[in-house]
Amino acid sequence: MGADIDIKVIREGKVGKGGERLTVYSNFEQYGLPAPVDLIRMDAHRHPIRPDLTEILHAVIGDPPYGVRAGGRKSGLPPAELALRLPIRERNTYNPPTQPYTLGECLRDLLDLSARLLVVGGRLVYFLPATPETYDEAEIPQHPALKLVANRS
Repeated sequence: MGADIDIKVIREGKVGKGGERLTVYSNFEQYGLPAPVDLIRMDAHRHPIRPDLTEILHAVIGDPPYGVRAGGRKSGLPPAELALRLPIRERNTYNPPTQPYTLGECLRDLLDLSARLLVVGGRLVYFLPATPETYDEAEIPQHPALKLVANRS
């Protein structure tokens, strides 16, 4: 299973430096891995996974958005726009609304979701940017149901 909040990434991918079309599937192909069975649009904040599902994944691999690089976004309308909700007219071209998502909130949601969905012994792997001059392992987000087993810099 694969997921991304950006429906354009799932549907179209992006254009590489050489003009080639890069998709989620071409990434798997590049590494000689089987393609995901399906891709869904979701984020860790508002996901479609039933609350009674637990311990169903062996790994969660993510690259959360970090500030300027990607501008963290989560699903949903900003509170000020909730009253302006308009009906969906064309589902094929509809892009669900998003709102800002702080790094702290994003990582908290990722750890909470992973703690519930990972089998015992499963792994959560994600990129956490840091600078060597200010890096402090104590700042790595923790979760009571997860144990840090590796930290590569």
